[in-house]
Amino acid sequence: MGLIAVLGFFTIIGFQNFTILTKTTTSTATSLIPLDLTMESGYTWGPTFVDQQDTKYAGSQYVVTPQLRAPYQTGYKDFPFTIDYATDYSATFDVDSNKNRFLNLKITSNLPVEQNYKDKVELNVTRTNDPMYVLDFTSQSAKLARRYLAFDFKLDQNYQVPYQWALHMQAFQPCAFEPPFSINVEPRASNGDPLGPVNLVFVARDNASNAGSFPPGATVYRGGYEIYRLNNVKRNEWHNIVLQLQPMHNADPGSATTTSGQIALWFDGAADPAFIWRHDWGYSPSSTSNCSGKPIEAKLNMKLGIYRRRHNTTQIIGFDNIRYGGSKDSVTAP
Repeated sequence: MGLIAVLGFFTIIGFQNFTILTKTTTSTATSLIPLDLTMESGYTWGPTFVDQQDTKYAGSQYVVTPQLRAPYQTGYKDFPFTIDYATDYSATFDVDSNKNRFLNLKITSNLPVEQNYKDKVELNVTRTNDPMYVLDFTSQSAKLARRYLAFDFKLDQNYQVPYQWALHMQAFQPCAFEPPFSINVEPRASNGDPLGPVNLVFVARDNASNAGSFPPGATVYRGGYEIYRLNNVKRNEWHNIVLQLQPMHNADPGSATTTSGQIALWFDGAADPAFIWRHDWGYSPSSTSNCSGKPIEAKLNMKLGIYRRRHNTTQIIGFDNIRYGGSKDSVTAP
């Protein structure tokens, strides 16, 4: 779709399992019931609920958040949003020029940079308290856990490039540090053109990167491993992302063998992956965390939306055909 992809590619000698490959490996489908959120008829807003936010600077706040109610097997399943306190947001269904219905998310602010506050509106595709779908990687050496997430996205024609950090997808690990995997928006200069090029940066993290330990040749982005870049993502066009997500924390015995963490990307329907990255990612389980009295769990939840440092820009992004499953076929088959 006219999108330029640039790979910040490096080779590391003597550093085990830190490679970017160009061919994928096969995986065994699991008994996981795939999720398929098409946003068409039958999708509604479920009942709102009160969500306690752990806001680091403002203290605990309660906000009312919507839920996306989607058809699921013979009934419905609710997919809640996570929304940070005082975020100026909207979450609506919209229709594009081809009469396709999609989820449209928007965050805006007329305030200058507020270093101590964050804006967030994220759809929880999976949740920790849902054992069917949470990606549990407590011990990958015992039983390999691999999941696939696919989604279509469209940047609105008025989408503004942020001049602070922002992301549109994250694999969230409860009570850990920065997201172990995220798709970030590269910030522009504060005096740059807000309607300039939109560049997406794929970033992974583990305990080693959190401690500032990187192997020679690694490209570092916001304290993590920069895996890949999609530069000049076109506005007002639909794009498709398929991700293979296989975490592996540093303390897992499997991380010292040929088994490793892995992330792969297929973009806009390409038969071959844009990249396959093999290296540990995700944080080791621990009783010490960023959450008071709560441990770090080796579990990942998938979130799509907008998460950023609060500042005076506007991001509008649409999502459609969100799929989650245990095999690539389960998220790409017609």
